[in-house]
Amino acid sequence: ALPLVFQTTEEWLNSTLGLHPIQVALQVALPELDGGMEPIVFASRDPKTGKSHALHKRVEQLCTRAIRWAELKRKTKEDKKLAITVFSFPPDKGNVGTAAYLKVMVTMLRSSRDFRSID
Repeated sequence: ALPLVFQTTEEWLNSTLGLHPIQVALQVALPELDGGMEPIVFASRDPKTGKSHALHKRVEQLCTRAIRWAELKRKTKEDKKLAITVFSFPPDKGNVGTAAYLKVMVTMLRSSRDFRSID
């Protein structure tokens, strides 16, 4: 979860880039390296006072997401589903799953076997 630091709500909503690039680097990209995921903007700042305020619909979304993660943790292995997205760039049949020369397909196969053994 992250607050808007470098933009007001209006600037963020009207931006063609979305989050300010510095905020993307510091609060999205770097946390992903440590396993952080699903960054959800939950607060903004008042352009006149600089004070933070909650974005209530986003806070609800964040709470719903936390509840769903907890529900998923309680599910049995048999009731869980896994979706895998395979990267393909540049778009071409020969590039599916290449990911900077990593062994994507082999890794997916091994990971799926490992997932079955996790309790």
